[in-house]
Amino acid sequence: MEDVIFSGNNAEVGAGLYLYNSPAFLNHVQFVANAATTSGALGIVQTADFEGNVTVHTSHFSSNSGSIGGAWFSSPGELSVLALSNSVFDSNTATATGGGVMHTCSATSCAYFNVSRVLFTRNQANSAGALYVSSCPLVLDATEFVKNVGHSVASAMVFEAADATVAAAPKTASSLDAAMLSVVGVYMFNTLASQNKPLAATAAPALYVLCVDYFVIRAPVCVCVCVCVCVCVCA
Repeated sequence: MEDVIFSGNNAEVGAGLYLYNSPAFLNHVQFVANAATTSGALGIVQTADFEGNVTVHTSHFSSNSGSIGGAWFSSPGELSVLALSNSVFDSNTATATGGGVMHTCSATSCAYFNVSRVLFTRNQANSAGALYVSSCPLVLDATEFVKNVGHSVASAMVFEAADATVAAAPKTASSLDAAMLSVVGVYMFNTLASQNKPLAATAAPALYVLCVDYFVIRAPVCVCVCVCVCVCVCA
């Protein structure tokens, strides 16, 4: 799908576009002012045994709203890789979690979520103003979180998962191998968090990592704070 605009639509899930057990490639797609009762202007839902990758490239999500995942909600199958690159999430809102993106697994485990060269700005939610990821490996590369708002927990990002371990820390995103990407953890490269704002005095910092044993940061990464059981391996 290329050069398409989804604007002013309403639905329960995926108010602009809903992908159920469907691989997809989206390029130069705009999601503008779509309102979902539950989740996302873009909804990606797969059963646990489904295998089909979804790639979103050079796309723009602005002024969308929902309860969980204001602009994007994804729950992929165990073997599906989701990739988001060269895109912008601007002024999206979730009343609960993930103002820009909410990504969680439909299986007990799932393939990695690759976020590269993405700007999250002026998004807001009660928890995770820009990005919420649960129970899958997350790769963040050359991604910026700027002026996002969290009302109670994390103005920029929340990552939440059960314990995970891995042996080696890669130096670049391109050096991540299949063994590393099969482990639930966070890999951050060249990531910036700036001017994000928690509204509650007791809110967690911009980046909040909850109960994960493996957390890799490679410089330059700015404004990173880890909470709970978290191991940071820095260059």
